[in-house]
Amino acid sequence: MRRRTYAVTAAILLLSVGAPSLQANDLWDRAVAQYADLGDLIPGRMVIRFDQYNGRGSLVSSETSELEISVGPDGEILSRIVRATRNGEDVTEQRRENPSGGSPFGGSNGSDGDQENDNSPFAGLQKSPFDPDEQHAVSVTDTGRTETVDGIRARVFEFQQLTGNTARTSGTAWISEETGSPVMLTASVEPLPGYVESFEMIQRFAGGGSGRWYMTAMEFSGEGRILFLRRRLESEFLFSEYFPAAGEQVD
Repeated sequence: MRRRTYAVTAAILLLSVGAPSLQANDLWDRAVAQYADLGDLIPGRMVIRFDQYNGRGSLVSSETSELEISVGPDGEILSRIVRATRNGEDVTEQRRENPSGGSPFGGSNGSDGDQENDNSPFAGLQKSPFDPDEQHAVSVTDTGRTETVDGIRARVFEFQQLTGNTARTSGTAWISEETGSPVMLTASVEPLPGYVESFEMIQRFAGGGSGRWYMTAMEFSGEGRILFLRRRLESEFLFSEYFPAAGEQVD
């Protein structure tokens, strides 16, 4: 698996710095500052689920894969499919021969599709709204609301991010009032391709004992027409067993 496959993951791995409760107008800046200090963390294990539903809401297919991830001697990121099932049937060997075959997005082995086009709204999802280099393209609104997410009291921000000539990402970010670390983020993209009627991404974060914050889950859901048939796609990526490429220990 090529290093680029993990560009989205690397873009949102954040460090948490212990601090007193922060003022609302400092929280976004703190999240940006933490992004600048992010570590080169890599998830050692991934579980990926793809579900496809028809226009009546009935499940058409369901596939789950579990991968182990490591770094090769030349620094390249390697992955191995541990197990894969499709509709309850073991398809591990088939997926090892054709890793992208189980993905409704396809192209994960280097094909040049929309996700490789800088002006594609989906490619824009690889650009974190917390990246210091992206702040010129990001507009943020403090909603004034505070909510509890996963037991963490968080300030709610709305954001828009210009990711291409016309492409943009817009969504909501929940940032810890105590540390300034992201807790959750939801986003949609514009403009949607003609065959896609709706799309949403959700990212969830957590922290380890070392103070590093990292993404634990990423969910996608979308609805549209594929070959004139209405379909709804739902996918979930679970990340765990993080380790640093540099070799330092992560709690």
